[in-house]
Amino acid sequence: MAFSTAILQSSYVGFYYMPIYCMDSLRAKLSPDLLKHLKGKACFHITTPSPQMMAHIKEAMKFGYEGYKKLGWV
Repeated sequence: MAFSTAILQSSYVGFYYMPIYCMDSLRAKLSPDLLKHLKGKACFHITTPSPQMMAHIKEAMKFGYEGYKKLGWV
């Protein structure tokens, strides 16, 4: 099961966050600042890797990991 990946593009880093696909309630937990960068269902286009944005991503990773644990995937 995929969890996340990052892809370097010319003007942004694509942060693909797969837990959002299988846990509908997860979106409500994510930071509004992070959600502003959501393109499509699971890809975030991060243009400025500020400490605050990195904290939002770290928090999202924590929520996703906890959700995968509840599903028995880790």
